[in-house]
Amino acid sequence: MSKLLFYPCDARKHFSGKVFYRFRDFSDRIFMSNDLKNAYQDISDTLKVLVTGKIICGENIPTPSPRLEHEFVVEVPVNKRVEVRNNPVPENSPTAGNSQI
Repeated sequence: MSKLLFYPCDARKHFSGKVFYRFRDFSDRIFMSNDLKNAYQDISDTLKVLVTGKIICGENIPTPSPRLEHEFVVEVPVNKRVEVRNNPVPENSPTAGNSQI
């Protein structure tokens, strides 16, 4: 069974047409969507990747912060059980950082 979480997102449209956005509950990194047409899907996909990455790494998922006036909320379903297909390589392993895509 999935649980829905709602995280605040700050998104701004640049004069070039690109949309820059960030989730303050996860990092100070800023992400970009190429256009307004695809921005919400990109924002939703980015949040799913951030949450799934924390779950796979065994890290705690941050509690969603209250939305600020200039933000909107993005929902993400969180499953209690996540299957990992590949075993993660420890950081101090000789093969760390040498993964192929």
